[in-house]
Amino acid sequence: MTIIIGSLGVGIGLGLQSIVINLVSGIILAFEKPFKIGDFIDVSGESGKIKEIGIRSSKISTMDGADIIIPNGDLLSKHVINWTLRNSLKRSELNLKIKYGSHLNDIISIFNNVMENNDQIEKYPKPEVLLHQFGSGSAEYKLLYWTHMEYADSVKSKLILSIDEELRKAGIDLDA
Repeated sequence: MTIIIGSLGVGIGLGLQSIVINLVSGIILAFEKPFKIGDFIDVSGESGKIKEIGIRSSKISTMDGADIIIPNGDLLSKHVINWTLRNSLKRSELNLKIKYGSHLNDIISIFNNVMENNDQIEKYPKPEVLLHQFGSGSAEYKLLYWTHMEYADSVKSKLILSIDEELRKAGIDLDA
C-alpha cells in the first residue's frame, strides 16, 4: 500500500510540476514586465502581438489571425525577441542584382531617390544603399531602410514597384 501511495504521489508531483513552473513564471512576468499587451514578439518560432498575459499562460495573436497560447514557463525559459520594447521600427533589406552596363553610382543614386521619396521609410536612421556583391555579369546591391513593423511587407512591395519603374525609365535591366 505504501509503494502504491508513494508512486501515486510521485506521479502527481511530476504532473503538477509544469503547472507550478507556469504559475511561478506568471508571477515573475507580472513583476518583471519584459513585455506588455500590444508588444510584437517572437518566441519558439512563433510571432505575434501579445493579446493577454495570464497567471499560467499568455496569448499572442499572429499576423495570420490565429491566437497562440504559450505557457509562461516558455516565455521565461526560451529566447524571446521583443520587437516593440523600444519602438515599433524594423530594419528591412532588399537585395537586387543589376546587369553590368550602367554606372554603379547612377544605380545607387536611383535607389537612394526612390527610398527618399517613399513616405513610409524613416528618414532617421537614414536609408543606405550598399554594393553587396560584384560578380562576373552583375552587381548586387543591398538596400537597408527602417519602417514601422506593421507596414514592412507593403513598404517592400511598393519599393520594388517604384524601383522597377525607375530602372525601366533609365533603361537598366535587373539580372535574372
